[in-house]
Amino acid sequence: MEIADEEGLGAVTMHAVAARLGFTTMALYRYFPSKEALYDAIVDAGMGPPPAPAEPNGDWRAEITQWAHAKRAMLCARPWLAELPFVAAPHGPNWLSWLEAVVQPLSRTGLSPADIGQMLSIIDGYTRGASDTSIDHPRVRARGRAPRWSGPRRW
Repeated sequence: MEIADEEGLGAVTMHAVAARLGFTTMALYRYFPSKEALYDAIVDAGMGPPPAPAEPNGDWRAEITQWAHAKRAMLCARPWLAELPFVAAPHGPNWLSWLEAVVQPLSRTGLSPADIGQMLSIIDGYTRGASDTSIDHPRVRARGRAPRWSGPRRW
């Protein structure tokens, strides 16, 4: 995670991690059979567990709002997590905990399981999109370019 925090996920290679830990690259393969397995472990550890709801089983909207704010803060703190495409089912306990933390309040809404799945996608997608914007804005400014807002376009 230190390498990803310092240089981005692209810098995380089996060789770089082994060197940082004082191992040989081949020794690292005893613990992680592939780079993908290493990424899975790094991502899960980087996410950490979700926060506990302020009022469990209280207002489902407040719980989802708290979840979204916490996920956005987590992604902004570790921008390399936001770079990952969502291409597979969750791989680790923390990732599953984040999903459960939003499904739990949604299950009290009366939505069907299929609708809960759709809402999960919508809420998570919106949160990831907002995080991407927050992460990219400082990067654009650091390159000497500032986004310009000239008001709504007139057609």
